[in-house]
Amino acid sequence: KVWIETKDPHYQIIDPLTFSYSKTSRTIPKGTILLQNMLHLANLVQAGSLVNVLLNQQSLSLSTKAIAMKTGKFGDVISLKNPANKKIIIGKIIGNDLVKVEL
Repeated sequence: KVWIETKDPHYQIIDPLTFSYSKTSRTIPKGTILLQNMLHLANLVQAGSLVNVLLNQQSLSLSTKAIAMKTGKFGDVISLKNPANKKIIIGKIIGNDLVKVEL
């Protein structure tokens, strides 16, 4: 294993959790160590699309659908519109068309 330490955030090795939600910003040769500046987060939710909404609270787990009010990437907090009652809720993007709501 090779470890690279730097104070410059553009050259830090990317967080493995967000790695799966990233795209390359250029062609990367085989065997190259992936650095933060080689990747950018992809949009996982599109404005106006129907997304899955999860609510997990202790022993309670609910899921529903809502309309995304904004395009966003992994970790973004966005507004969602409940199609049944038109109320606006806030959630955090955790996957492709998947948003987590906390009470």
